[in-house]
Amino acid sequence: MKVLGVIPARLASTRLPRKVLREVAGLPLVAHVYRAARRSPRLDDLLVATDSDEVLAACRAHDIPAMMTSADHPTGTDRLWEVSRAREADVYVNIQGDEPLVTVGHIERLVRPFVDDPSVQVTTLKIRATPEEVPTRTANKVVT
Repeated sequence: MKVLGVIPARLASTRLPRKVLREVAGLPLVAHVYRAARRSPRLDDLLVATDSDEVLAACRAHDIPAMMTSADHPTGTDRLWEVSRAREADVYVNIQGDEPLVTVGHIERLVRPFVDDPSVQVTTLKIRATPEEVPTRTANKVVT
């Protein structure tokens, strides 16, 4: 089973513009995300998907594989879909470009259901929403 990790990274964040290029401990945030995800033995390959020449250049400067995608995509999932048209894999893992604390365990929990049950088509991680997060539009929710 081939597993491709994709890190969608755009500059047009509404809450913190250009956050994927903000430096943290001397590296752009997207480089920290890439390094953290790269530790996972579950990923056969990993790349950044971006619509920005600046992000592409930063990735090249840090030896991070990256691919240009359309600026018209409203979500990272749409960006991942475009990658899936060009790069074949059995499983695509969407790794958020602003999540430098992603762990090997997170990726394992995302991929394991595909290994255990070939009928699985989608997985996601979740945590319990706080009472303050429940009514907000900016906190993603998962109903189970």
